[in-house]
Amino acid sequence: MEPHATGARADVTADHSVSDAAGLPARIGPYRVEALLGRGGMGEVYRGFDPRLQRPVALKRILAARQGPTARARFWREARTLAALQHPGFVTIHDIGESDDELYIAMELVDGVSLAAVQQRAWSVPATLTLASALARALGAAHAAGVVHRDLKPSNVLVTGDGTPRLIDFGLARRGDDDAGVTAAGAVIGTLSWMAPEQVAGDPVGPATDVFALGTLIYTLLCGAHPFSRDSNDATVAAILVTAHAPLAQRRPDLPAELVALVGRCLSRDAAARPRDGAELARALEDLAAKRGWTLDPSLVSAVVDGDVTPAATSPTMDVTRPRPGRPRRRAAVTAAAVAAAA
Repeated sequence: MEPHATGARADVTADHSVSDAAGLPARIGPYRVEALLGRGGMGEVYRGFDPRLQRPVALKRILAARQGPTARARFWREARTLAALQHPGFVTIHDIGESDDELYIAMELVDGVSLAAVQQRAWSVPATLTLASALARALGAAHAAGVVHRDLKPSNVLVTGDGTPRLIDFGLARRGDDDAGVTAAGAVIGTLSWMAPEQVAGDPVGPATDVFALGTLIYTLLCGAHPFSRDSNDATVAAILVTAHAPLAQRRPDLPAELVALVGRCLSRDAAARPRDGAELARALEDLAAKRGWTLDPSLVSAVVDGDVTPAATSPTMDVTRPRPGRPRRRAAVTAAAVAAAA
């Protein structure tokens, strides 16, 4: 389990055992409730159905008992943030409202697999760069709109059937000065093992904060090991702020020097030394792939997620993973709604 810093929300856990007989609300606003998808410290996410437009939706509800001023402010901030972001890497918000004194957001229902469920698999370099460049492009769109996610991690990434990653849960996102009155000065917000040094220290954050988190994700996928996560919060803080993590080149000596250097820049403790935002990181990743002759193909990502890959018999540096021919896809039956739930 990932250690969380004070003030961070609890992760949502999938709960497929709950049925209508177990006390699900019949409706939330105009939407019919069909199943519970996730539950967190502040609320719940349901699979629902909009009878007016005849389409499935994800319904994120903040429970009345949890609706203090800060929770309500964060709810509205997330709704406004999602509404302002127009990019295929994000979920689409359909509606917001209040039902029986409980706030809710109706969102696009995403049929996908949480990256957290597959991060320990053997990710090839091209598959990793495909996923990372798509996430960097999405972050770049957010950064251009003045939004910093502040909680990028595998459980906040869904991978759809075609290999496209979707970034979810903007409950901790910061949009310009919209954080005023919601997060106390110096407060530590996020998930500890995925935080940048400035987050851990309670210092101001910016787009480079998300770049650090994405660099951590790239390192983790390439190595199958997290660079900073330790057995205790104190040790994790020390790893982020003070001690040196295992060099990427030491764990993966087959990787090209340019990739090792780029990941190293992303993980710099000095935010000014990192790529300045998601767009710059995306360009760097794409330029590296082009230089090496690697095709950034979403099918490589979906093959890893489906567990339907076989390492190619090529040089270790190429590290290509290809789908097995003639084998049907085995997608997990996870309709993981923008399970940005219950922040």
